[in-house]
Amino acid sequence: MSSDIAPYATHPEMPQAHGMVHESRSELAALGRKARDLDIRLSFHPSQFVVLNSPDPELVAKSVWDLKSQAEMLDLMELGPEAVVVIHVGGAWRRDLRP
Repeated sequence: MSSDIAPYATHPEMPQAHGMVHESRSELAALGRKARDLDIRLSFHPSQFVVLNSPDPELVAKSVWDLKSQAEMLDLMELGPEAVVVIHVGGAWRRDLRP
């Protein structure tokens, strides 16, 4: 699934939207029921902006916030352990090439 189902939940300049996941708990529960009824396994694939191995501590913190938001959505859908946030990691940073 796309994290766009809660597009501003972690937007740093839109604090009024930071509660949108929790505020949408009944809709998320309904979506989870539908997925269970149809025997569909749901997962999130975070956007390219989620970079846990970034040398920038602010980007890492934002990435963790995004991942927690997506995990909260899956929890509110009550889908169980088969519903996951898929994280692709890898690569290395060369500090001598940083801007």
